[in-house]
Order: sequence, then C-alpha cells, then structure tokens
Amino acid sequence: MQNKNKIFGVCIQKNIAKMGTNLDDDITNEIENKDISKDLKPVQTYPLYVAEDTIVRQCASILLHHLRTFSYVPWFTALLWKKPEIVILGMLSYYGIRFNIPQWTERIRQFLRYAHSPNYRFIKAQTASFSYDKNYLYCGHPHGVLVEGIQNTVARSQPLAADTIIAVMFDDRPDIYMSVAPAMFYIPLHSESILDSRLIGPSAKEIKTALEDKKSVFLAPGGFAESTYTNYAEDKEVMFLRGRTGFIHIAIQTGVDIVPIYQFGINAAYRLTTFCPGLSRHQRAILSQKYNIPLYIFWGAYGTSVPLVDDIVTVTFDPFPTNKYTLDQVEEAHYDYCVYLKKCFDSHKYLSKHTKNSEMVFAGRDHLPGKL
Repeated sequence: MQNKNKIFGVCIQKNIAKMGTNLDDDITNEIENKDISKDLKPVQTYPLYVAEDTIVRQCASILLHHLRTFSYVPWFTALLWKKPEIVILGMLSYYGIRFNIPQWTERIRQFLRYAHSPNYRFIKAQTASFSYDKNYLYCGHPHGVLVEGIQNTVARSQPLAADTIIAVMFDDRPDIYMSVAPAMFYIPLHSESILDSRLIGPSAKEIKTALEDKKSVFLAPGGFAESTYTNYAEDKEVMFLRGRTGFIHIAIQTGVDIVPIYQFGINAAYRLTTFCPGLSRHQRAILSQKYNIPLYIFWGAYGTSVPLVDDIVTVTFDPFPTNKYTLDQVEEAHYDYCVYLKKCFDSHKYLSKHTKNSEMVFAGRDHLPGKL
C-alpha cells in the first residue's frame, strides 16, 4: 500500500555551490576537535506532491491557514454563547466521526496535501541516509508559529492511507512518533494530519519511553517559548535553547543521536505583537512555555492567517552523535549541539532569502537573545 500511494519520486540530485559563512576560529576548532563536523556535500532536493495552482487550490489554502491557526475561535466562542446546544451537538458529531470513521482522516489528509503550498521545498543536506538499524531524536528548529515547514513536508510526502507517519524527511521510517502539546490531540486538522497512534505528549517520560522502545521521536525543543520569538528581528534567528538541556539528557540516556531539521524562512511567515502591557516578549516566552500556550497575537498577509512568505525551505542534516558523552556531560553536549546547529545554519542559510543575512542567536529562561 505504501508503494502504491507513494507521492514522491526518485530523488533529484541538485548541485548547489557551497557558500561558506565560517564560524569564529575558536568555535570551529572546538567542533573539529570533537569530530562532529563533516564536509558539506551537494544537497539533494526532493520533489513533493504539487497540486495545480488554480483559484480553487488558492481558496483551499486560505481556508487551511485560517483553520490551522484557530481563526474560527472568536466565531466558535460567540456561537457557544448564543447557541450552546448547537455547538455541543456539532462537537459530539465531529469527534464521533473523527475517532470512528477512518475515511474521515484520509479525506482530511487529502485536503491538507492539496491545500498546502506547492512552493515550499524540502532538502536533504546529510551526507548519508539515516540508518534503519537505529532510532533517532529528530529536532525541529525554529518552532515558528506552528512549525509550518515540517507540517507542509509531512502533508505533501506521506501516503494518505498509511497507518503510520511516513514522510520523506524521515527517510520513510515507519517508527516515527510526534511529540506535541496535549491540546493537539483533539484540535481539528492538526490531529488528523498525524494519526493518533503516533502522537505522544511533550513530557520527558513519554519521549524517553518511546525512544527506549526503539521508536524515533520528533519534537521542537524550543517550544512555545521559541515561537514567541518568531519575527524577532530581520537579521536574527532566535533559538530558545539556553538552559533547555532535557532533550540532550534524554538522547544520551537512551543512546540515540539527534537529527537537526531546520526550517529556513519560517520566522518571516508571520508578524507577532511586540507590545504587551506589563510583559516583555521574553517574559511572555517564559510564560508560554510554562503553560503550554502561545501568549501573542499574530497575523499574516493583509492581516489574515495566510503566511507572509511562500518559500520556506526545510532541511535535514547529519545526526549529532551523543555516544561521546555521559550523563555527567549533558551541559557540554548541549553546548556542542548548539554550536553544531549554528554551523548547519550558517552553512545553508543562503537557501532562503529570508535568512541569508541572518545570525543565529540563543536565548533561555535566564538569558536574553545573544551569542552562545
């Protein structure tokens, strides 16, 4: 069934000239001494499903973005206030269909594949395919408003009727679990895009259990805190990773390598409120992470939920090895991963006009955005 429904073809080799944005000498030497830096090879661009760009598809795209960014909440709230019985009946009907009729999920996934932008690109920059004998911790950076680049790639690359998450970015692995905020289990469109059996919560226990069971896990370690720093500055890409060592600890503890996935241009997709009485952006970032809810208002093109940009590039890189470290070296491994992530970014930021002149900076609970 997977072969029959495969929607991407044989990979297209595409030679792209390397552009060297070198790190400072001391950081570069540190990477080389730890043997976690590899020579970059020509990247591979993989074709995804492309729907004919008609007015119908554009309308479907507008509907998709408004639904996935919860633009219906004000109308839903007003209707709940005025006609609660209609809303309750509608919700019961939806979840009854959602959890009992498999064809519903297939139809929604078909809609997602059709409506997602055909202009997003997916590129493999790793020097070799991921090993099927190993499981990995896949980490998406940056979070953006709703990890748009990864959502697009998953929707346009996996078979509609598959009983697992199969996406080209994961080398068609059948063992991927997605770590998401608990609310995503029940939100329309988001829950259908990834089957329930492949969703796990963001707790360390759930992620560790999946990895110990030899499953691979995807997560966005920056979380909603990093999301709050979307569109922070035109020349800055903020990684909310300082002090966030939990994912490194789990990777070392379970013996899995970490695969960075970067979404170039995602921070330009939406504008965020920069002013909130009594709370700075950094304070809102901390509270967002604490309560698992984004504390900001965002908007896209013409004040709608349609992204401002339509050319996000999602890239996978070589795994970061964790077998060099012990649990007593979590802080050291975390620092080295951040250095490696910055090197990956600097070496490929030319892929998007939105990042080619940007600098990666790091923030954390006790640290405002700045150099590592």
